Amino acid sequence: MRPRKQGRHEYFTIASDKVAGVLEDIMGLAADRGRLRTGTGPKDFGPRKVRVGDNHLAGAMGTQFLTA
Repeated sequence: MRPRKQGRHEYFTIASDKVAGVLEDIMGLAADRGRLRTGTGPKDFGPRKVRVGDNHLAGAMGTQFLTA
């Protein structure tokens, strides 16, 4: 993994095609063993419906607002 700064944020990129292949193999192994994470975000429905970040809307209502 190779870090890349953008403002106050830091993102990581995959360093090479070999590393990407290894990560895909590990994901396949996890899937074969039933170790997939399916739930994202808060478990409570309220915060998933509407969330507010530093300067943006998120969640179901945030995306509805954007596509309206």
